Amino acid sequence: ISAARARAKPVTQDEIRAWRDEGRRA
Repeated sequence: ISAARARAKPVTQDEIRAWRDEGRRA
């Protein structure tokens, strides 16, 4: 998850969950 991305706009729990899933896959 990019910190800059998080600051740029509010993120939803779904987006955070998706990013975490991507991190596990990669």
